[in-house]
Amino acid sequence: MTLSDAGGTADWAALVYKLPSHPSKYRVYVWRKLKQAGAICYQQGMAVLPMNMWNNTYLESLRGEIRLFGGEATVLRVNFTDKQDEEKLVEHFNDNVRSVCQEISCSLRDFLTEVEQSSQMGYLKKRQDIGFFERARNHYEAFKRHGFFQAPLDQSLGNAVESLLFKIENHIRGYHFVK
Repeated sequence: MTLSDAGGTADWAALVYKLPSHPSKYRVYVWRKLKQAGAICYQQGMAVLPMNMWNNTYLESLRGEIRLFGGEATVLRVNFTDKQDEEKLVEHFNDNVRSVCQEISCSLRDFLTEVEQSSQMGYLKKRQDIGFFERARNHYEAFKRHGFFQAPLDQSLGNAVESLLFKIENHIRGYHFVK
């Protein structure tokens, strides 16, 4: 994530929301959806994502769900007036991207080792392993759609994850599964 050159600030999509305290499952649900999108909780009841079509649509959809839960929600387009505040937020996003990519990458590396060992026997032992791979790939693809791979470091992390996904997919093709 990088700041735009025009005016020094980028556009941000912000979801400002308030949910009833009970039942707590709605707050947990919203928190998970925001985390899944890679949103940064900037203030209590305010989550921020870089402005793009995917993120705006995602937050608009979540706004509708919050309203169905009996809460209040608004999606705003935001620009920072203090460049340092925005730089801190960008740094937080970059740290988040690195953390998620490293987590996915470590899990995939471990999985690739297991798949390579299984390939020597010609089968995979656990169908849930394939489920893990699919979830990891979907998590990465969703994260990628949200536009977090614009800085060179983010691109190299993304390329590393894509390389692992490609290697695993090639190993998985044509395997016999043991029930």
